[in-house]
This record gives sequence, structure tokens and C-alpha cells, in this order.
Amino acid sequence: MLALSDAQIDETVAVAKEVFQDAAAFGQVDHNLLLSRGVDTDVVSAVEKTWGKRGRSLAAKIAALQTVEMPALTLQKTDWRLHLEMGSSRRSGQSQPTAIFQLELEEEMKGLDVELSHSELRALFLQLNAIQAELDAPPTPSAA
Repeated sequence: MLALSDAQIDETVAVAKEVFQDAAAFGQVDHNLLLSRGVDTDVVSAVEKTWGKRGRSLAAKIAALQTVEMPALTLQKTDWRLHLEMGSSRRSGQSQPTAIFQLELEEEMKGLDVELSHSELRALFLQLNAIQAELDAPPTPSAA
């Protein structure tokens, strides 16, 4: 029999819960993350084997137990501007333009400025289009 204290048992259960919640969220056990946290390779292999055999049923159970948390911050207002530095004593000529989004948030932070280059703005736009397409798609019946 293992000689573990109540605190050690609680800690072991909490770690196992976190590992399987992460695996459920990402669809697999993060082998490298566990090893980087000092988990023995035999233990990592056992966790991966367990997930491989029972992962889908565990993921469904974990999803059923998860509560949806409300975000801490709520976006209240947005504004934007184009930033273009025409030149400086260190540089001559025109610099790359950037878009600056000003987000007014409720609660903890009053405001947040996000500066994006052309390529970053394009990548964000493409990601938002993909999200919009998923939201616009008709719901599909789940295979339960």
C-alpha cells in the first residue's frame, strides 16, 4: 500500500484532473509538456496509453462536467486609426503603416491598444472570416 498523505493524494488528483482536462481540450496528451514538468517517462506513457484507450469517453465525461465561465472582460467600444511614420532623424523615407485598434473594456482594464502590421491585420481578418463562416454554418447533429 502507498503511504501518501491526504495532501499528496489531493495534489495527485488535481494534477491528473488538469492533465485529462488539457487532453480533452486538445484531443491528445501533451507528451512534451508533461516531460518538461518533470513527469517520469513511464508515467507519461501510462497516461498516453490510458488516453488512447479511453480518451473519447473521458473527453465526453469531462465536457459534461465543465462549466462555462463568463469572460472577465467585456468589450464596450472599439476605435481604430492608421499609424504612418513619414520619417525621422534615424530613418528617411516612408515606414510601414500599421493599424491601431483601441478597445474599451469593462471592469479590470480601462483600455487596450493593439497595433498590427499589414500582414498581421490580414492574418487576423482571415481568422475572423473563418470564425464567421463557422458561426454562419447550419448546426450539424452531434453523433452521440
